Amino acid sequence: IADTRTVRDFVKAVKTVKRLDLLLLLTVCDIRGVGPGTWNNWKAALLRALYRQTRRALEDGMEALNRDQRGTDAKRNLRSALKDLGWESKDIRAEAARHNSAYWQGLHVTAHVTFAKLLKGIPDDEVRIDARMDEDRDATRVCFAMADHPGIFSRITGALALSGANVVDARTYTSSDGYVMAVFWCQDASGAPYETSGLTRLKGLINKTLQGDLIAREALAP
Repeated sequence: IADTRTVRDFVKAVKTVKRLDLLLLLTVCDIRGVGPGTWNNWKAALLRALYRQTRRALEDGMEALNRDQRGTDAKRNLRSALKDLGWESKDIRAEAARHNSAYWQGLHVTAHVTFAKLLKGIPDDEVRIDARMDEDRDATRVCFAMADHPGIFSRITGALALSGANVVDARTYTSSDGYVMAVFWCQDASGAPYETSGLTRLKGLINKTLQGDLIAREALAP
């Protein structure tokens, strides 16, 4: 849904706001009718995002989906949020300049702020993690920031597998100065966000795996 081409194709298929409204109602009823527990906030969040973007394009024209404009809006939102947090202008400019267009289009400003905090002054040998509940999506959002090197994605997913996490969404980006920003939305075995105790264990396993104290392939073998 973060890809404007997906939304453009959907807009062309739906054609009118009335059909969009009817399709949303039909989709929600269809999912809820499958059985108890099938509908959740994660699916609701995805449908809301698709609905908002599609309706905007139908009412204001396809130019409303312009990538450059979305990137400009995202940067402006981040600058405003960091200014409210007391960041200096030079640090705000540096943060806004280090990311590509996919990064600005693919994440909400709350994630942009989190990554800005994680990346600020980060040394090349450190892994910084932010894990918190995302109530709107019924999932735990885990953000990673670190210097880019081979095998990062597999080590992170190995750590998540060891913790028993079910990954419902994952995105990864690389900054122009060589840092990786990876974000995962995870649920526990029951399909719910991690409680505080579970978050502590999750972060501990991830740290051990990324630092090489735990080899996911070996730990998963049994």
